[in-house]
Amino acid sequence: MLKANLFSLCLFVAAATLALADDPFNGQFKANLTGYNEVPAVLTTGSGQVTVAASSDRTALNVTLKFNKLVGVAQSASLYLGSSGTTGGTVALLCGGTAPACPATANGTVTITLSASDVLAIPAQGLAAGDLAGAIQAWANGAIYVNVITSKFASGEIRGQVSHGFFVGNFGRGE
Repeated sequence: MLKANLFSLCLFVAAATLALADDPFNGQFKANLTGYNEVPAVLTTGSGQVTVAASSDRTALNVTLKFNKLVGVAQSASLYLGSSGTTGGTVALLCGGTAPACPATANGTVTITLSASDVLAIPAQGLAAGDLAGAIQAWANGAIYVNVITSKFASGEIRGQVSHGFFVGNFGRGE
């Protein structure tokens, strides 16, 4: 009996794992930021991490950006539409510009909740203003990166490509 129950439990865990693996929208989107990910790469002591999680009603994204040991003072941080090794347009601001100011220290944390009204238009890349579903679809396909621009590096000091972890639910467009 114990062997049968253990076997059933193993089958259940395996099936659940496969179901989650088939859904690229489970969990959180994450990125590690370094100067080596910049285009072109830069040498810096700075590094960072970002996590993105959707609200339960899928109308907002909760973003936390942490950076450490920046050489320059953070001027802005944004989400961009682009694959690794490329540059793209700004999807949404995390800090600086029209968003709240970035921490003016070498180490800092930015926490922001983004909604459809925060998504900027990038006509050349097919993203309409307010298209949160389109932005989430880009995240799910690895086409969003985070870039932190500083007083020392005007094109960015640290950058990271956002990838998915375990996101629960389907966040595709038109659903």
